[in-house]
Amino acid sequence: LFVQRAGGAKRELLAASPDELYLADRPTRLLVRRGPDGRVEALRGVDRIGPAQVFRRTGKPLPRLPREVHVDPAVFGAYVGRYELSPGFIITILVRDGRLFSQATGQEEVELFPESETRFFLKVVDAQVEFLKDPAGRVTGLVLDQGGMKMPARRLKTP
Repeated sequence: LFVQRAGGAKRELLAASPDELYLADRPTRLLVRRGPDGRVEALRGVDRIGPAQVFRRTGKPLPRLPREVHVDPAVFGAYVGRYELSPGFIITILVRDGRLFSQATGQEEVELFPESETRFFLKVVDAQVEFLKDPAGRVTGLVLDQGGMKMPARRLKTP
């Protein structure tokens, strides 16, 4: 049995009892909440770090998972640079070992996986990055799509 937040890593769930599950690699417990008919209605997430969270069962279809495609790593160099999402909040794009990475101010570096030549997704959170080009084909910015918000960032000139 596995659990996965949208865009996050798949994590194994183990059973402590029929109505108590836990993550194999974390101290988080998921308590099963059942309805009068015995069907699972929700999971209540409990850990030592923050308040309990309730995850209600829905009839919504599972979200479409992005599909990684092959893109020639030579394309990545055009994206390298700094992009200003808001004053003082910069997303830095870099290439290492033929792979594309992003690092936002105060955050860890994360790998970007290609969905197309200009659109990439993260596997650690549900987020996508799309690079914007002008009519001449120069990269002028990016759009970060996360949490239902599309946030444009302009490319900063290099000093």
